[in-house]
Amino acid sequence: MIASILALGLLLLRFQVATATILDVPSGYATIQAAVSAASPGDTVRVAAGTFGENVVVNLPLVLLGANAGLDGRGIRGAETVVDAAGSGTPLRITAAGVSVDGLRLQGGQGGLSGAGIELGGSAGSVLVLNCVLADNSTGALAEGAGSATFRRNLFDANNRPGPHGGTGVSSTHSISVTVDDNELRAHSLAALDFEFSGPSCHSNLSLTGNSIHNNANGAILLGASGCGFARNDVTVCSQNAVVLGGGCNHLQFLNNRVFLNTAGLLVEDYGMGAGNNSDVIVSNNSFTGNSLYAMELQGAYDGTLYARDNWWGSVTGPSGIGGSGSGDKVMTDVGMSAALYGWRTSGTDNSPAAGFQPDADNPIFVPQLPLSQCLSTSRPCLSLPINIHRSDSSPLRGFSLNLRLSGNLQLCSGLSSIQEFTYMFQGGNTTFLVTDNGGGSYTVDCTILGADCGANNPNGTLLLANVRANGPDGSGTIWVSDLILRNCDNDSVPTSSRAASVVPIDVTPPAAIADLAATQVKSGNDTDGTTKIRLTWTSPEPGATAQVYRAKFGNYPWYDNSPNSGSVPVTPSYPPPAPWQLTAVNASGSSEETTSRDVYFYVAFAADACGNRAAVSNKTGGTLNYHLGDVTNGAVAGTGDNAVSLADITYLGANYGASLPASSPLSVLDVGPTTDATVDGRPTTDNVLDFEDLMIFTLNYKTVSKPSMSRQDATADQVTLRVDGGAEAGGTLLATMRMTGTGTIHGISTRLRWNPRVVQPMGASAGPWLSSQGGLALSPAGGSMDAAVLGSQSAGLSGEGDLATVSFRRIAPGDPGIELAALSARDASNRPVTVGAQGGAPTLPAVTMLEPVAPNPSRGPSTVRFQLARGGFTDLAVYSVEGRRVRSLESGSRPAGRQQVSWDGSDSQGRHVPPGVYFVRLLTADGVYKRSVTVLR
Repeated sequence: MIASILALGLLLLRFQVATATILDVPSGYATIQAAVSAASPGDTVRVAAGTFGENVVVNLPLVLLGANAGLDGRGIRGAETVVDAAGSGTPLRITAAGVSVDGLRLQGGQGGLSGAGIELGGSAGSVLVLNCVLADNSTGALAEGAGSATFRRNLFDANNRPGPHGGTGVSSTHSISVTVDDNELRAHSLAALDFEFSGPSCHSNLSLTGNSIHNNANGAILLGASGCGFARNDVTVCSQNAVVLGGGCNHLQFLNNRVFLNTAGLLVEDYGMGAGNNSDVIVSNNSFTGNSLYAMELQGAYDGTLYARDNWWGSVTGPSGIGGSGSGDKVMTDVGMSAALYGWRTSGTDNSPAAGFQPDADNPIFVPQLPLSQCLSTSRPCLSLPINIHRSDSSPLRGFSLNLRLSGNLQLCSGLSSIQEFTYMFQGGNTTFLVTDNGGGSYTVDCTILGADCGANNPNGTLLLANVRANGPDGSGTIWVSDLILRNCDNDSVPTSSRAASVVPIDVTPPAAIADLAATQVKSGNDTDGTTKIRLTWTSPEPGATAQVYRAKFGNYPWYDNSPNSGSVPVTPSYPPPAPWQLTAVNASGSSEETTSRDVYFYVAFAADACGNRAAVSNKTGGTLNYHLGDVTNGAVAGTGDNAVSLADITYLGANYGASLPASSPLSVLDVGPTTDATVDGRPTTDNVLDFEDLMIFTLNYKTVSKPSMSRQDATADQVTLRVDGGAEAGGTLLATMRMTGTGTIHGISTRLRWNPRVVQPMGASAGPWLSSQGGLALSPAGGSMDAAVLGSQSAGLSGEGDLATVSFRRIAPGDPGIELAALSARDASNRPVTVGAQGGAPTLPAVTMLEPVAPNPSRGPSTVRFQLARGGFTDLAVYSVEGRRVRSLESGSRPAGRQQVSWDGSDSQGRHVPPGVYFVRLLTADGVYKRSVTVLR
């Protein structure tokens, strides 16, 4: 029976999971409320960007997602899903448990029950509010109800409309287990956080942590709060108080906060609202600086002593004005009230600002944490580790003693001499420095200043150096300092402490060798100096690895094989490569280089990991030309190319065709065939004769390689395609490249990507080189978005093909990154919308220009004239009589490349039928003149 019940329960669970649905607004439902009303428990309501003038009530457990779900409400985002109450009621009210809200903007709340941007009431509990913007309401969020609620990564901005809770960010009159964590709360006329009521213990288990609270009247007002943590908050520039404990606050911990530049800091008082005295308040490890009236004030009744130890009061001497009047960063108390203030911090150094105020210890001695690139490796077998002191007072030191301990996989590089005194104690005079080996990797280091001179008191410095090496396999070693003793000139103890142990990365294993190094000649878009770029690509053998790329040439251009100085394939080198190998400036896959000497170049690469361990040599690439075979003149100087094979080059070959050449003849630049593989990419195997082999190479390269065009060639369609590369490992980088083909119509284009925020995060965006070559400007309005435009409406639009922009992402988790084009919008020179495609390649263009036979022929009526253009440009298509008279113009003007057709109805330019007879159709293009005859019958 039990087994049957369990099986039925699992079946029901599977049924519930399977039937959970997504309800889309507005594509499926016109309003948010309509979708909520149609939903079942556990469903998701997904709302697109746009403004919805509603007062939504959620009365069942579901997930409510806006367009910016997953994107921090405090950062730059795309178009918002806005729920706007427009001053009438509450944008969103939740009365059920188990509701999650993510990525909305809630505004215009006023009147109704509370005028809150979001109100929790009724049976609301276990509510999660993430990544939302709550602005311009009476209050941002009203957290009432018997259940828990969490607000995280939201922006509460200027919620100051009139109302019962007006001028507050998060407010409540009674609450249980409310968490306000990692939010920004700003510009509220009463308080960013307002938890108050006229009665004791009306708030329990409050957690107010990690928030940025600034430019409010009060940062927080707490009354009747029992069991509250106010920690790691940054409370700044409040015009009244940073925090007010107004009575009835007990078991409250005020820890690791920064209270800075407020009119007043922490006020502990009894409002007289029946909440009772404050008690059991601990104020510790906070920073109180720059406050105008006071850092802390105690007024009214308090049960016992308020403990305020280990805080930084802006001075090594602690707070001033204790127990009486004062100004600035003072502590003021009413008569009969007391606070345990002693034991304050003497240093205001913050070790970890992102984690709240984390004060440094007094006079700490420590080994600085090494960056990951500072490791013990084959290239760095011995590391010199400093043991530093950071002074939080200025008392002169005479001596120190400490214990230095190494983990088992570390050892000193060369015995006790590897522990060396450094300069800090020298400032006081001559010193004695002694090291004792305690065994097991433990060493005692004692140092004192000799004689009457005493006074080592610099703010910071290095006491000693410990030179260590690895004593085991890859991993990490650890070095500790402990048993610290500092003495002043009177041999009195000086307070000191040690920080956490320092980790030393150990990596003595080199990465695998690069196996797919490839060199490719860049065929077009080069300059006119006669040499081309060569692009180098490879796959990184491991994340974080770098590479050094070396080149060597075959040699003896252009004679190559001719004695006595014939070239040869360079021998694969080891590291470091000897001559003739030379280090290039290429260090990233996909980069190009250009050398000024024509030749055939070979490449090798040596990978190195982050620790400097170097791999064996990569594969050696095959020879790659850095010039075009047949590019032998720039039209003015023979033997000097311009990165184009044109009629001038063919003419130079023709003038010397059939010649036999001496071994070192200047005409050897013409001796380009045969090549090693019969292609235009192979190395010429010079045979000292100019013949058919050379003619074939010249003609194959004729007009197929080019220097930069003086005018841009238009594409036949406006289209953007997306390619995503790289980043399989966590922490790796993915590059989303948007490639565009343009007809010259588009002057501006806006692109937006979507992605899986649980797998990748956008880092930045950059314009592509093609866009720059078009005279374009690119701006990124938000992560994953890029807007581009051509400057000046009179200039040509985006034309041709190339990389428009690249957006980089960092992988944060395994899985499908889900990067894809979400939206495209384009405008022409008059700012009118232009249709742009988002997938597929460019259509295939004709290889040659031609005029096809007219059909039908002969013709008694209309005829069809078909033609194809290998490239776009000016085109004139007309009908002529046999005497050469222009009878009818069919097409004249700029036409794009492609296959096209025009109809002729047999009439002349006046619309009259032409007499029977023979006529000619003539096509005039940049590639030539083409004619076809047609016979007209009546």
